Amino acid sequence: MMRRRLRRAAAMLGLGAATLAGLPGVQAQANLGAMRQKLVPTSVQQCRDLLQRRPQLDSYAPAATSARDAYCSCVGQAYVANMPDNVVLAFATNKLPADQNEQAARLKAAAASLEAARARCSARR
Repeated sequence: MMRRRLRRAAAMLGLGAATLAGLPGVQAQANLGAMRQKLVPTSVQQCRDLLQRRPQLDSYAPAATSARDAYCSCVGQAYVANMPDNVVLAFATNKLPADQNEQAARLKAAAASLEAARARCSARR
């Protein structure tokens, strides 16, 4: 019983210390679902903008302009849904880690998520 209380107290102190230290992930973890939802419209709009300006850059995109809205909606939702949590946090808070290797890893994970979303959404057509 006493050990459980000590563990709980230590966990609360750790969480409190992290909050006081201003670690970006602490508060953001609680709102991860909301952050994902906020990223969807931006992702959909970026897809639409890309297809308007340079459709040849997305080899998965439908040739018919009328099908592009549905495709972009699918891509935006699938992209954000499958994005790793640390990437969602980085994009939602506009804070990439200071370490360049960590930045590169997160951007590669985002690119992989986008590629998978594009492939999945093109297969649905």
